[in-house]
Amino acid sequence: MIALPAQLREAVELLLATTTDDGWLFAGQKAARPMHPSHLARRLRAFGVPVAAARPSALAALAHRIPARVLADLLGFGAQTICNAGADLKVDYASYAARRT
Repeated sequence: MIALPAQLREAVELLLATTTDDGWLFAGQKAARPMHPSHLARRLRAFGVPVAAARPSALAALAHRIPARVLADLLGFGAQTICNAGADLKVDYASYAARRT
């Protein structure tokens, strides 16, 4: 469970209530496609979410839990981007492997 600020929580609850049949939480204008990242960023900024500041923190948090190569494949980033995000974390990926088995 993630605690969200009240404004963002209201927006997320509204989005969850209107999730499309194709399963996208943030549906795009084209059928069966997600919302474009820049459009989503604009909408989040309108709710006061500091998108540019939050992205490195979010990537670093994910890099702490998932090996960079796996995370890069999941998010469609280059492995170096993820490695840069988690460079200061001193991650022990042996614990990740133990959690996965």
